[in-house]
Amino acid sequence: MRTAYSVASEILEQLTYLGFERSTTDSCTLESGAVSVRVSIVTGYLWYKYRVEVLVCSAPVAVFENTSAGVAIENAVSCAKKLVSDPRGSVGWAHDSAYNKHNHYKRDVSTLDYIDVYRIIDLYDLHDPCFQHALKKYSCRAKEDIKT
Repeated sequence: MRTAYSVASEILEQLTYLGFERSTTDSCTLESGAVSVRVSIVTGYLWYKYRVEVLVCSAPVAVFENTSAGVAIENAVSCAKKLVSDPRGSVGWAHDSAYNKHNHYKRDVSTLDYIDVYRIIDLYDLHDPCFQHALKKYSCRAKEDIKT
């Protein structure tokens, strides 16, 4: 079994040319500007697997869990290279993509003064009366709990 330190060392060997260095506070964390790679071990009853997190500005962009050392190294190096070699010169796209992963759930409400249940129904085109009723009940549940 390889230690998290040795796996981090193998990742570092492949990313040194991109400016990655070991963190001064955690030897299993590699950093280059706003991008960091954190390696840890997940243990089971009879096995050891690795967990690698790739972060931008401390926000997770990619997490590879329960992988072998080889897969963890390959995924971390690939992801870190993409983040550091952004053609636009910043890692902002990765940070934004972490938050924009589920864009189909978001609606623009910048023009609205307030949002209530009925506006949510309109924004998401919820036509089923049963679902509308359930949404109203769930969103106003706190007020109903006050009744005695």
